[in-house]
Amino acid sequence: MKVTSVKIRYIQNSHIFCIASVTLDNQLIINDIKIYRDNEEYVIRLPNSRHAERNNQYSIVPNKELFNSLYFSIINKIIN
Repeated sequence: MKVTSVKIRYIQNSHIFCIASVTLDNQLIINDIKIYRDNEEYVIRLPNSRHAERNNQYSIVPNKELFNSLYFSIINKIIN
């Protein structure tokens, strides 16, 4: 799967730096990806349901390759 679109919504006056929406292969959209900024490093948190949070699970679990693709696509969009 390839990232085909990234949309960023910056949040003011919040501990969240921005919220991203990512489209994969022009078919699957993942909304509400939260990006936090800690000094010079960015931390990405994928969306979770309440049930998953209560059970220390994630709602979306990409493999390492897809997660890296998501991460770098979002960060490139923020930087540029």
